[in-house]
Amino acid sequence: IGLIISIFKKEHEMYKEAGGNSVYFGHPLLDIVKPNMDRKDFCRKFNLDAHKKTIALCPGSRHHEIKSLLPILLDVAARINGAQFVLPVSSSKFKKEIDGLLTKTTLNIKVIEGHNYDILANSDLVIAKSGTIVLECVCLNTPGIMFYKLSPLTYFIGKHLLGIKLKYYSMPNILAGRMVVPEFVMKDANADNIYNEAEKILADPQKAKAGYPEVRSLLGSAGAARNSAKIIMEFVSKR
Repeated sequence: IGLIISIFKKEHEMYKEAGGNSVYFGHPLLDIVKPNMDRKDFCRKFNLDAHKKTIALCPGSRHHEIKSLLPILLDVAARINGAQFVLPVSSSKFKKEIDGLLTKTTLNIKVIEGHNYDILANSDLVIAKSGTIVLECVCLNTPGIMFYKLSPLTYFIGKHLLGIKLKYYSMPNILAGRMVVPEFVMKDANADNIYNEAEKILADPQKAKAGYPEVRSLLGSAGAARNSAKIIMEFVSKR
């Protein structure tokens, strides 16, 4: 029988109920998501004002996401007064495409390659496309907004032909079973909605993070990577 290392407790329970050889130690993000710089060092390194609100704009790392989602983020950013903006990129191969879109705005947006956890940890707000980054924000206790748009055809196929119906789309909300992180999907993922939510969060960040401790508790305890490696070695040695 094989070994299943589950990263969510509910997932573990489902596998066990179905007869799977599942173990659960918690989510590895609790060990992985660690910034290397505090706000002072972060702002010094990237020439940012430590006294200004810092907002991270995260459209994703695929070409179609940058093309379709970054313009929405730029629209939102243009409406927010008195803040500075950073845009993390996973690779320099996206820089030309991003720079092309940034030339269409007068905003001064700092594009930073790498240092993702430092960016998330030292931002006052992260506006990000759907993905692991939303859960990373919760781990780092940084207020976030999730948004995403699929092509209408893909959305139609998923919802109506494949029968995929989700109450929530971001992992923190799925885990908690309620809205912990604001999320805007498809037609709701527009600049008006995201801007209005951003203003609320910037005005009261503690309220925006009220549900974060619950989500972090649902991720289990730190040490998942170490414990997983240990049980894998034990499992392999018995084969």
